[in-house]
Amino acid sequence: VGEITNRPALIGGCPDAVGELDHDDYLGAVVEGRDEELERVRLAVARRRPAAVCGVAGIGKSTLVGAVVAAHPAARVGQSLPALTHRSHHPWLQAFGWTAVPGGSPAVAAAVRGASRQDDLVVLEDLQWADPGTLEVIAELAGEHAVVCTVQQGSDGADAVLRLIESLDGEVVELGPLEPTVLAAAVRAAKPDLFDGEVRRLVD
Repeated sequence: VGEITNRPALIGGCPDAVGELDHDDYLGAVVEGRDEELERVRLAVARRRPAAVCGVAGIGKSTLVGAVVAAHPAARVGQSLPALTHRSHHPWLQAFGWTAVPGGSPAVAAAVRGASRQDDLVVLEDLQWADPGTLEVIAELAGEHAVVCTVQQGSDGADAVLRLIESLDGEVVELGPLEPTVLAAAVRAAKPDLFDGEVRRLVD
């Protein structure tokens, strides 16, 4: 089963020149700056509707989803990869530790139902690279199981995923750049001994 990594490059354009940071404090402050977006994803999960967190590379999609996963320790995680777009249902197979499920998308959806409870969460990363079968399973399970995915805007395939999520009465949450005040608070939380001028230089 995959995992949401909680140690990405610093989010929002802040460079690594900060030095050794307390990443938990940094990410906690970043998530506080995304409280509205986080609540929208959590509500979709509670309704068992699919949610897509979208934005450009490095904007903090996985960090936001990681905050959702924190309340679901048994969450299953799969990821689409550009080299595996030819492999049907790869993110679902990875999330559940399967090598194959014969029978197409309905069979995969049935296997998911049989291997999980209704309140379980499935996270599918980088769905802009997903094969059509992966999206079909999301549609099959809408309203039954909570699915949260990340989508990199500007990539081939991204628009199709977002249209699907919207058509399923799901939630599309677009992340923009963090406000400088949020970034400054995050840097101070992680590195409280920095002078104000150093913080401004890193954030500006």
